[in-house]
Amino acid sequence: MLRFGIAAALAATALTGGGLASTAAEPTAESFDALVFSRVTNFYHDSIPAGQAVIEQLGEEHGFDVTISDDPANFTDETLAQYEVVIFNNTNSTPQAGALLNADQRAAFQRYIQAGGGYVGIHSASGTERDWEWYGELVGAFFLSHPPIQELEVEVDDRVHPSTSHLPQEWTRTEEPYDFVTNPRGDVHVLASFDSKSYTGHRMGADHPISWCQNFDGGRSWYTGMGHASSAFTDEPLFVQHLLGGIQWAAGVIEGDCSATSERNFEKIQLDGNTDDPLAMDIDDTGRVFYVQRGGDVKVYDPATARTELAARFDVLVEHTHGMHGIVLDPDFATNHWLYLYYSPLDEENTVVARFTYDEATGTIDLGSRVTIFELPSQREVNAHEGGGMDFDAAGNLYVATGDNSSPCCGGYGATDERPGFEYNDAQRSSANTNDLRGKILRIHPEDDGTYTIPEGNLFPPGTEGTRPEIYVMGLRNPYRIHVDHETGWLYWGDVGPDARVDSATRGSRGYDEWNQARAAGNFGWPHCIGANQAYNDHDFATGESGPLYDCAGGPVNDSPNNTGLTQLPPAQPAWLPYQYEVTPEYPELGSGGRLAIGGPTYHFDGANPSEAKFPEYYDDTVFIAEWTRNAIFEVQLDEDGRPAIINRFLPGVEFLRPIDLQFGPDGSLYVIEWGSNYGGSGRGDPNTDSGIYKINYARPGERSPIARATADPTSGQPPLTVTFSSEGSGDPDEHEITYAWDFDSDGTIDSTEANPSYTYTVNGDYTAQLVVTDPTGRTGVANVPVSVGNTRPEVELVEPLDGQVFDFGEPVPFEVRVDDAEDGVSGAGVDCADVVTQPALGHDQHGHPLERYTGCTGEIQTIVDDGHDEADNIFYIVDSTYTDRGGDGVSPLAGGDSAILQPRHKQAEHWTSASDVVLYDTQEGTGNRMVGQIGHGDYLSYEPVNLRGVDHLRFRYASSGTGGTVTVRLDAVDGPVVGSGRLEPTGGSYAFEEVSIPVEDPGGSHELFLVFTNAEGDDYLFNLDAFHFGHTLLDGVRAARAAVRDLSAAAEEHAEALTQPQRDYLTSAAGRIDGELSAAMDTATDDPDFARRLDRALIFTHQARQWVGDAGLPADVAAALLAPLDEAAAALEGVIGSVDGVSAALAADGGEVTAGETVRVTATLTNDGAEAVRAPAVELAVPDGWRAVAAGPTSATSLDPGSTLTGAWDVTVPAGAAPGEVTLTGSAGYAHVGRERVTVPLSAPVVVRPAVSADGVTVAAPLFSGRTSAASVTVTNHRSAAAAEVTATVTVPAGWTAGSATATVAPGATAMLEVPVTAPAGGVVAGPLAEATLTASVQVPGVVVGGAPAARTYAVPHGDDLVLALDGGSDTSPVLESYARLAPSHAWDAARGYGWVTDAPLQRDRGHPDALRRDFVLDNRGPGVLRVTLPPGPHTVSLLTGDPDFSTSGFVVEADGAVVVPARATLPTGSYAWEQFTLDGGAAGRTVDLRLSSPTGNYWRILALLVDEAP
Repeated sequence: MLRFGIAAALAATALTGGGLASTAAEPTAESFDALVFSRVTNFYHDSIPAGQAVIEQLGEEHGFDVTISDDPANFTDETLAQYEVVIFNNTNSTPQAGALLNADQRAAFQRYIQAGGGYVGIHSASGTERDWEWYGELVGAFFLSHPPIQELEVEVDDRVHPSTSHLPQEWTRTEEPYDFVTNPRGDVHVLASFDSKSYTGHRMGADHPISWCQNFDGGRSWYTGMGHASSAFTDEPLFVQHLLGGIQWAAGVIEGDCSATSERNFEKIQLDGNTDDPLAMDIDDTGRVFYVQRGGDVKVYDPATARTELAARFDVLVEHTHGMHGIVLDPDFATNHWLYLYYSPLDEENTVVARFTYDEATGTIDLGSRVTIFELPSQREVNAHEGGGMDFDAAGNLYVATGDNSSPCCGGYGATDERPGFEYNDAQRSSANTNDLRGKILRIHPEDDGTYTIPEGNLFPPGTEGTRPEIYVMGLRNPYRIHVDHETGWLYWGDVGPDARVDSATRGSRGYDEWNQARAAGNFGWPHCIGANQAYNDHDFATGESGPLYDCAGGPVNDSPNNTGLTQLPPAQPAWLPYQYEVTPEYPELGSGGRLAIGGPTYHFDGANPSEAKFPEYYDDTVFIAEWTRNAIFEVQLDEDGRPAIINRFLPGVEFLRPIDLQFGPDGSLYVIEWGSNYGGSGRGDPNTDSGIYKINYARPGERSPIARATADPTSGQPPLTVTFSSEGSGDPDEHEITYAWDFDSDGTIDSTEANPSYTYTVNGDYTAQLVVTDPTGRTGVANVPVSVGNTRPEVELVEPLDGQVFDFGEPVPFEVRVDDAEDGVSGAGVDCADVVTQPALGHDQHGHPLERYTGCTGEIQTIVDDGHDEADNIFYIVDSTYTDRGGDGVSPLAGGDSAILQPRHKQAEHWTSASDVVLYDTQEGTGNRMVGQIGHGDYLSYEPVNLRGVDHLRFRYASSGTGGTVTVRLDAVDGPVVGSGRLEPTGGSYAFEEVSIPVEDPGGSHELFLVFTNAEGDDYLFNLDAFHFGHTLLDGVRAARAAVRDLSAAAEEHAEALTQPQRDYLTSAAGRIDGELSAAMDTATDDPDFARRLDRALIFTHQARQWVGDAGLPADVAAALLAPLDEAAAALEGVIGSVDGVSAALAADGGEVTAGETVRVTATLTNDGAEAVRAPAVELAVPDGWRAVAAGPTSATSLDPGSTLTGAWDVTVPAGAAPGEVTLTGSAGYAHVGRERVTVPLSAPVVVRPAVSADGVTVAAPLFSGRTSAASVTVTNHRSAAAAEVTATVTVPAGWTAGSATATVAPGATAMLEVPVTAPAGGVVAGPLAEATLTASVQVPGVVVGGAPAARTYAVPHGDDLVLALDGGSDTSPVLESYARLAPSHAWDAARGYGWVTDAPLQRDRGHPDALRRDFVLDNRGPGVLRVTLPPGPHTVSLLTGDPDFSTSGFVVEADGAVVVPARATLPTGSYAWEQFTLDGGAAGRTVDLRLSSPTGNYWRILALLVDEAP
């Protein structure tokens, strides 16, 4: 066999093409044979020879044999059997270009892998055999596309595997960054990923694996998407070592774990699925899981019996966020049996942290053993943050996390409301109070006698005035789940932040949630600072004025009157890992969505741990965190400074339903509490049947435990109770047969081995039926089902409101609850309505904020938008109703419940339930509001639940610069029944919003509402959708009137001190009378005559109240405050009554526009489409000050018959000096109605005031020649119909430029073009970014307002006659700039011409824009290009223009005379240009010089222009 060095191998490969070549090596213990296959039928990578050569060299150096062959005939069983690994070295093929292997060869290769063979894929190996599904699974993912080659960061995920253990955690290199059709994470073990923040143009999103490995189909597969350039193999030892480790692992000669992030190698085992609001847990040394439930239960799961027992039930306050909060076991629990609980006792004022003793003999907690550690003041009047996490460090110190006990207030910004009576909105009294234990993490050392001591290193030494020594960390809002790393002593926690979505100039930072790390005591800023030390303004809530930002770095000043501690606070610490609702630029891996940060533990690998289920070494020193609303767990790898370096989603394909606590057990497995899919849980009437305690084991395929699932029907009732059990959902992930063993009565005896048995219970009791499934390896899975015999679960029905019902914030929502309990009776007859609890909550994204609780079977919920949110947020209402029965003889009580989600009448489109491939954009209105964009034909949005009762149309707010399209409203599916449809036409701009109403029908019931968007097939952009409104033609007006009546009551309360008691009584009575009629109207069909009568009476009462206010002699400000809502109510009612009577009105300006100084006809119409004539119809018009309106006919009549229209017209003259723009004209149309005053309908119509003269545009050539005069052409239009315009035009120019002026007389209605002289400054170009100049036109006409200030951009270059040499790069046929010479690829060196190529002809491109000089250029990426030019005697400045209008431009190198004269600059973005400049000397006699152009990264170099000028 032949031996090759790298250079020889490159040459030999070039000569032999696909022929066989191999290297031999002396056999070693790790000797193996490798086949290198580099065949292509598609794109050929120049790096293939370099890859072949380096693999040969590695074989020589490391003792393995290498065969190089591109012959597919080697893919037979006999030939492949000679090799331990087959390396696909930048292979590339497409079905169109032809496959690399035929069917027989593919089958042989598949058998080779299945027999234990190894595969290595390099770079475009993923772009190979793309029609072969098995190969795609072998490689891991198929290539999709790539952006330009660029420098980027590689994050090395696995620091243990032999192919990556030598790499730095962050590896900087230049690469062609591949995107893949699918993300392989979860299917393979990811070794390294691209940091998506470090480069541009990627399409896969934030998570971008690039090297990975897997045990696949019996064999081993290792792939890297890197290796595009030859330099990777010749100049990068780190990459070569990476490749070597992959080859050796795939060959099977070195160990390496390629399962650590593969979901096939983990099993999620349910320990207890019969949980009810599980919150927190701790695990003892035997693996028992002690966990608490919000309702007060402390339970213990014992792995020895696979059963959960109740250890204690505490009477706790389950309201707002109160309840049972946390649990932690004493470090010496095995001997002292102490555990600590954090809870809100029902019969005590304060929240308590107390120690209890667990009785091992009885399996219960001795409630009498309570030793109180802390009593934390806790207001319970409003919803507030409680915290509740606890943990011990290695020194036995106890950490306790407390919430700020403040409400989610203040618009989602800092909670610093210092107004009297608003103390619950001021976290300066708690979190920022050094003398208060709330909003903190406390650190103490519990002593055996129940006292505690203060460890060294807390934030304030004992005895410091105005402080509490227990404080370790202050400035927290709602710290959730704390964990101490016992190896480092570092403390981790999640902190739930406020809800503001956008930064505010007057309030400060948007909201962030935070995962935090504390290595020492500190202040973490709340409520003065948030996130990475972004500050809030010192806002005065009394005046609404904002002061300066708080000083986070220097330490905020807490001057709140509610503060009892220090005024000067310690410096605020920036968050360790903050994130926002949108994608967080620094941490895009976290995605977007709701926010609720859950702190988690740090895993430390222990090779001595005998557990087979322990997490692998890959996760050593990894911090695990969870995001509750995003149903996600993340792994965070730290850099050497302890900062987050690499973040990956843990098991992205595994479902985690609101993970709320994470712990590693003594077996090295991860234990997870899942809250379940419902927001509120049982404590808020919304029980989660899918909550549970889970254990995540690391397990190899074939060694995974079977899964047990058990259900029962019924689960409660009187004996004899026959229950049918089901094991549906049970199975084995390794596809083994399983056996079943049922114990129905918890006596330890197997009662049935059937899959789906039945059993009859005859004795009262609380039973736990247990199913154990077993696979042939002896591994088991367990599921438990509780059964209550002697009591029946109550049936609870929330009659009102309906699920999906639409509501207005601020309006009262009636509720009605029905209960039917087999033992207790029904609502009002056996069931005491006082025991029926209805708990509303303000839903926000994926969670809810509980509000005031109601008792009773009926009532009225007062809806609000609290201070922490606004109506643009994803907010809604949740109404939960529950009833807990009285239990039975020896049987525990059972609870039943029902719930409804209420949709806001105004719905932001981005708050969908599901959607097709659309994206979100800012509406650019300065509110942070978003719209749904890129809506194309066939796209959809859905919203669930929705009930269309009281809705007869949807009003869409949208914008479109596209084709427009049809919105079809469907039920429950994209092709479901249609309930409405309508067109949304183009609006003229992507942000030019308009509103269109589409009628819909109420089908009854609750549905998922689909908005399906269509136009012509292939239309990719129809429109952008901002929001939609659930409306009703008549009821919207009634709702508006009711809202005005509520405002009347609020105004009366605000001015109560200025009113006498009789006056207050009258206003209360009047509001009640009006609202009573309106409420009754809402409950009446709109076509019922009583609907109109109710409205009539409401309007009469409204007019009476207006009259009373006017006659009551009230102070002017009080009367005005009371009349305003009454006027609003009257206007709303008159509008509804007009619709009921069939009367409509409209106002319009002819043509919709008018020229300043001229006249337009404005018309108002009043149409009677009702059944009866109306009396005294009239129309009126109001115009702005300075405008003049002259009636052109009658504007009133005695009566108006059915089917008739009254038309009034006015000639409206606009002042000559009126400002251009849209003006809204207003008016009214009214008529007399029997029994009351007039019904008046307000009118409005937009009219666009055009300027008398407008500057419509300016054009200027690009480029201009320096020092030479050109012209800017200014287009002017005289919009007037009679008067000519004497126009003077000029342009404003940059400093150093000069411009003249031009004049003209423009006839009425004519357009003229004025040529304004412009001169760019003389001189050469300046090195650096191409300097563009903006020229803005200015037009003056005496006595006339001129509209428009158009602008144009250009740039200047020297004229060719002013240069020694002026070359315009491009093709042989592209335009050439005047006075410049063409530089084309065909221009070989020509001494007579004085320039030309001495290397092979380069390439050329002509983009067709933006101008003659920049549209076309010469370029190449196949290697260096050398341009020879003749230099005259003396020094000369050479200027080279580079850039590209359509693509980014990578930096390249220019060399002359053997030296680098232009180093590679940073990549220029698309559409950017720059001058590179250097000096060369032609000597005394002149000479030729060779300019060598090359790219160090294998990208294109580009020449748009080359100028040679005498040096200054």
